[in-house]
Amino acid sequence: MIRYVVAVLALIGLAVPTPSQTRGFQEPSSARDGELRLDREAGNDWVDPFGKPLPWSSLAGDGWNVVLAIGCECPLARLYATRIEELADRPEFAEVRWTLVSVMPQDGPLDLQQFRNEFGRRLPLAKDVSGTLVEAARLERVPTALLISPDGRIVYRGRVDDQYEVGRRREAPTRQDLADALDSALGGRPIELTPIDAPGCLIPVARPAVAEPTYLFSRDIAPILDRHCVRCHRPGDIGPMALIDGDEVAGWSEMILETIDDGRMPPWHAADPAGSFRNENRMEPHEREVIATWIEQGCPLGDPNERPVPPTFAASWRMPTAPDQVIELPGEGCPVPAEGTVEYQYFVVDPGWTEDRWLVGAQLLPGVDSVVHHAIVFLRSPETDRFDGLGWVAAYVPGQEPIRYDDGLARRIPAGSKLIFQMHYTPDGSPRVDRSRLGLWFTDESQVRDEVVTAMLVNSSFEIPPQASRHEVTASQQGWPEGTRLLAVAPHMHVRGKGIEVTLDESGVSSPLLRVPRYDFGWQHTYRLAEPRLLAPGTAVSFRATFDNSSANIANPDPTRAVRWGEQTWQEMAVVFLDLAIPRDETANRVDGSASADRRQRGLEFLRRFDADGDGKLKRSEVPETFSAFAFERVDANEDDRLDADELQQVDQAGVGRRSERRR
Repeated sequence: MIRYVVAVLALIGLAVPTPSQTRGFQEPSSARDGELRLDREAGNDWVDPFGKPLPWSSLAGDGWNVVLAIGCECPLARLYATRIEELADRPEFAEVRWTLVSVMPQDGPLDLQQFRNEFGRRLPLAKDVSGTLVEAARLERVPTALLISPDGRIVYRGRVDDQYEVGRRREAPTRQDLADALDSALGGRPIELTPIDAPGCLIPVARPAVAEPTYLFSRDIAPILDRHCVRCHRPGDIGPMALIDGDEVAGWSEMILETIDDGRMPPWHAADPAGSFRNENRMEPHEREVIATWIEQGCPLGDPNERPVPPTFAASWRMPTAPDQVIELPGEGCPVPAEGTVEYQYFVVDPGWTEDRWLVGAQLLPGVDSVVHHAIVFLRSPETDRFDGLGWVAAYVPGQEPIRYDDGLARRIPAGSKLIFQMHYTPDGSPRVDRSRLGLWFTDESQVRDEVVTAMLVNSSFEIPPQASRHEVTASQQGWPEGTRLLAVAPHMHVRGKGIEVTLDESGVSSPLLRVPRYDFGWQHTYRLAEPRLLAPGTAVSFRATFDNSSANIANPDPTRAVRWGEQTWQEMAVVFLDLAIPRDETANRVDGSASADRRQRGLEFLRRFDADGDGKLKRSEVPETFSAFAFERVDANEDDRLDADELQQVDQAGVGRRSERRR
């Protein structure tokens, strides 16, 4: 994702040209058959990243040419710019000329220069100033690939391959559309494949401005975007484009409306009634209509002085004050390759805390947000006699708000604790080095009434059959300390996750707590309840998760395999994290004595499940990575780097309460 300010100069206007403005391409006499042709003798309005004119003859040869129409800030265009360079390196395509052409009117010189530095380093990069290519090739989206024959015919127009779609991706492409078209063309064979339109970003269509517009950007549109979008779509943050400047927003206007109508933006996946969660980010229907009318009326900007001051954040920290302490990944950071799969990375940091700390706020800030898919920070506590939930500190997923507890609430960090960074990276097409940072905000212990702990509803014993499109996994937990209040719910599954429901069961009466009908691995929200719920000791919190392991799920790495619990994306998890507020007198007294029979049984089940070599003990290499990272040393009482049955009987995976799970 891009993070820089767009400079729109007079050289590059917002309007997509009319046919009379088009130069460089002309439709052939057989236009009734849909054929498009490049007039090589005509001039055109292409420029390089510095504004210097670039005639087609300086970019293309007399043979076969491939043009990839892009937008500098379109995430899919950025991915396929790298893919095009890979195709250009294939020996069988050595005689083909390759060019990247920006066709988005809001792409300015700084955008092109940044894009070239990051992605299009080896191939020529041009800007279509007047919309020549859009008009001639009838383009609607970027990235779209064009294959142009030696006599100037556009013989292929469509996607590069099928690996990436909007918000979803396959592990690898199953169709190589552009490469197959090239193979046929270079071999003198007809191109028989049916072109498939490229998914990606809409190219804006110019609309005439009305004399008396109903809505203006500065007065009406900017406040809506400030409420719902600018927290991410601003310079220096995770959004792929900044939505602060009126000209920039006009260029993305139709794409903005499409993402609203598709339910992709603002990102919010709970189907519960409005007002259920304090951090919900829903766009109201009337706000959508305001934006739609503004677009139809030509995106009038209005008086810039009327635009409200955009929300401000201190150095990207989304809190009123700067952090009390900032902790970075150790060393020089974590290198992330340009492509491939990166296994979860773990980093241990010792902050040197010699006294207990009481945490009231935390934010995990990615160093390179385009490759940090999500991240979690755990505590590794030196204590062995208290098991008050997971050692949870902070998490990051795109769009997630920082943790900020209400007055009187705080999370206890025992003296001597270390921090475990669990980082999940997804390459973005360029080699990166990430150095994410954790900001922490503290309070004095005297100000703390209730201690915040994180419990975990989990079922790790499931197996999802091959091609199962609706496989259900359930879990339930009860036995809460007196006075426990539920603050937030955060479901977690991987790419086969389809939907999840969380319910409360009180005195035999079940009531919905959270419904996520379309779970999205890319947007793992923490849903903070508008009003905390009191959990009586007998109240059960349950979930029902649905998984799609079928071929219809394009993100499914392998629908022919059964899927079990695992840390990696190609495996699965069925987890719901629960943030709880527990009175201080309850948490202070939660010191475990002799293990109960059911806890010992769970420890034995854990041992049997993960004891791969059957020696009756668990090594680090045998247990799940998360358990190894934040709990192994805590459970290893005799420090022999092995966990036996006596040590494991102290383990309570959920941390608070009693857990049951059912396999379906």
